[in-house]
Amino acid sequence: MKPFKPEFDEPIACRFPGCERVFEPDPANPRAAGSAFSAHLQYEHRIKAEEYTVKYIYDGIKPTCQCEGCSNDTRYVTYKYKPYCKQHSKMAMSDAGKRGGSAPNPLKGKTKHDSPVLAAASERMKGDKNHFYGKHHTDETRRQIASIKRLAQGDLLNRLDSRKSEWLPIDDPSEYRSRQCQYLRFECVTCHNVSHMTLQAYERGSLCKSCYKQQVSAGQKDLADWISKTIGEPVELSTKRVISPLELDVYVEPRKFAVEYHGLYFHSEAKDENIDRRAMLRKHKECHKRGIKLYQFLANEWCDKRAICESMMSHALGASSRILGARECELREISKTAASEFFEQNHINGNARCRAAFGLFRNDELLVALSLRKPQGKSKWRKGKVIEVARFASKQGTSVRGGLGKLMSHAKKYAHDEGFDSVLTYADLRFGHGNGYAQVGFELVGETGPMFVWTDLRTTYGRQTCKADLANGLREADVAEQRGLSKIWLPGSNVYMMYLA
Repeated sequence: MKPFKPEFDEPIACRFPGCERVFEPDPANPRAAGSAFSAHLQYEHRIKAEEYTVKYIYDGIKPTCQCEGCSNDTRYVTYKYKPYCKQHSKMAMSDAGKRGGSAPNPLKGKTKHDSPVLAAASERMKGDKNHFYGKHHTDETRRQIASIKRLAQGDLLNRLDSRKSEWLPIDDPSEYRSRQCQYLRFECVTCHNVSHMTLQAYERGSLCKSCYKQQVSAGQKDLADWISKTIGEPVELSTKRVISPLELDVYVEPRKFAVEYHGLYFHSEAKDENIDRRAMLRKHKECHKRGIKLYQFLANEWCDKRAICESMMSHALGASSRILGARECELREISKTAASEFFEQNHINGNARCRAAFGLFRNDELLVALSLRKPQGKSKWRKGKVIEVARFASKQGTSVRGGLGKLMSHAKKYAHDEGFDSVLTYADLRFGHGNGYAQVGFELVGETGPMFVWTDLRTTYGRQTCKADLANGLREADVAEQRGLSKIWLPGSNVYMMYLA
C-alpha cells in the first residue's frame, strides 16, 4: 500500500473506523491541518500518529529496512517511514541516484562551456575572487587528509599484516569503508577469541580481552561474580560484541540479560558538564531492539540496597528462591503504614505516599503489594480524573506469577468505584520496558525522555532536592553548586494508561 502523507495544500481525511472528520488546509498556516489532525488522533481516538500510521496506512505491519538481510527499524517521519535504516542510509542515496532523485537536476552532466549558469558561477570564482586563491594546504593538513581517506587494497593489506603474529582478519578486505567508524572482526592467534575493533584501534595496538584481562571496577566485578554464581553460568564483562559500538558491563547471552553498573562520578556532570544525557536511554533502546532485558543500577544502589538489587535480578533471570501463583494468595487491603514498611524493604526507590494500597498474602505473609496515589506534578498524559500506580513490588526472593494482574483487577475496580476515568503508571526504563503492564491491560502512550537525579558522589537525591530560590536570585544550578550536587541523567520511563469503561 502506498504510504499516505498529508500535503499542506490538500485535505486530510481520518481513516479511523467510523470517523468521517476531514481537516481542510489553511493557506495562512500550512501546518495547521497536520497539527489539528495529530491532536484529533491523540485526544479523540487515543492513538499516537505513529501507531495510527502503522495500523491504518501500513496495514498493521511496521516497516523495516529494505536492505537485504537487515531488519532494523527505520525512522518515522510525518505519516510514513524511511525506506532504509540509519546504517544503510547510503543505500537510500544510491537508490535516489538510480531514480534520478526526487527531481531532475538540470545541471547534471553540463560544464561551464554549455551552461550559462555554470559559466557565470565560474566567472564569479575566477582568480583572486576565489577565497582559496593563493592558499595551500600545509604539510600537516595534507597528512591529516591522507590519513582519513579510504585506503587502497594494497595499503590496507599491508596494515593488516603489521600485526599478523597477533591477529587473523576475518572480514573480506573488499568490504572496508572507514578507518575510524567501521568495526572489523579479528581472531586472536593465541586463544582464537574473536574481537571487534576499528582499523584505527587495530593499528594503535588493541589487545585481546581474553588474553589480557580488562580492568573493571570492583563493583562491576562483584556484580558479575554474583550473577555467575547464582545461575551457574559464565558471563561476559565489558563487551562491545552485542550492541557495538556501545559497551555492556555484564552480559549473559543464554538468557538475553545484561546489567550496567554506573559509578556516580563517571556518569555525572561532575566529571563532564557536557555528558551525553541520552547515553543510558540509548543503551536501553539498543538492547530492547535485540530482545535483551537490560538492568541499570547506580553504584549506591548496589552498595546500599544490594539485597533488593539481587532479588530483582533473580526474578529477571528466573532464579527466585520462591515461586508461587497468584491463585495461592489472598488479596487484602493494607494500611499505609504496612505498605510503607513493605516498600522500604523491597522497592529500589523505597516508599511513596499513597491514597490506598493492596497486597497478596499467603499464610498471613505479605508477598506482593501495590499502592495508588493522585498523580504528582503536571503531566501531558493526564486527561480527566486520573489515579496513578505509586509503587509495585514483590518480597525479596519471591516471585508471584500473575500477581500484578490480580492486584490491578482489584485496583481497577477501586478506581472505578471512586469515580476515576483512568489509571496511570510509569515503567522505569532502567529495569525493563514495562511489558508486564501491557499484559494486564495498560496501553503504552509515550515516554518521559531522560530524567535526572542529584548526587553528591556518595548517594543520590530526588529532582526536588534543589529548587530555585527566586527570592534570593538563585537558580537551580546555583543552589546545587552551593550544596555540592551534580546531575546524573537516567533513561526516564515509559508511560502507560488503563482507561476505565
